Formats: sequence, structure tokens, C-alpha cells
Amino acid sequence: MTTYLLVFHEGDAPEDLADLMCRLRAWRNWFEGLGESLVEGGNRTVIHHRGSYSYAGYCLLQVADINEAIVSAQDCPILNDGGRVELLELGDDCEHWGLPTARNNTGK
Repeated sequence: MTTYLLVFHEGDAPEDLADLMCRLRAWRNWFEGLGESLVEGGNRTVIHHRGSYSYAGYCLLQVADINEAIVSAQDCPILNDGGRVELLELGDDCEHWGLPTARNNTGK
């Protein structure tokens, strides 16, 4: 099994309270649907603007391979709201600061 970091990039703001509640239900359903592959539910982050990207949160998945991670990420609710998901494979080597090394999906 391989662990993947999914970084959520902020999409469009909710239009109103009803839209916000709908989005929260979609997130809850998505997280529940991930089942045991969800290693850590992560958290929302303070929105950090770097160029045109806003980092909105993260989670950790543990799945068989990159293809399974991609399938899981494709159902992320943020994609319905103009956001995007960045997918990074976490390696076993703890080379820097005691944290796993992140590799992109091409293995680099």
C-alpha cells in the first residue's frame, strides 16, 4: 500500500447558506466513501495565496497504487466548485525534517 497526500486548492465560494450546506454534505459523503483508505482526514488550512493558487486543505489516502488514488481524487467535491486536487505520493525515505519525501505521480 502507498500513501498519497491530496492537497485541495480552493474553488468558488458558496453562493449562500444552502449552497454551503450542500457542499458540506458532499464532503462528508466523499470522506465516508473513501472508507479505510482514508488514513487521515486532514484539515482545512488557512487559505494561502501563492500566485493564482489557494490551498484549502489536505487529506492522506493509503491505496494500492496511483491509479486507485486518481480514481478517489476524481470524485472529490472541490472539483465541482471550480477547485482542483493535487496528488502527491509520499515515499518511505524521511530525508528532511523527519517528514516523508513527496514525489509527483511520475515518480520524480
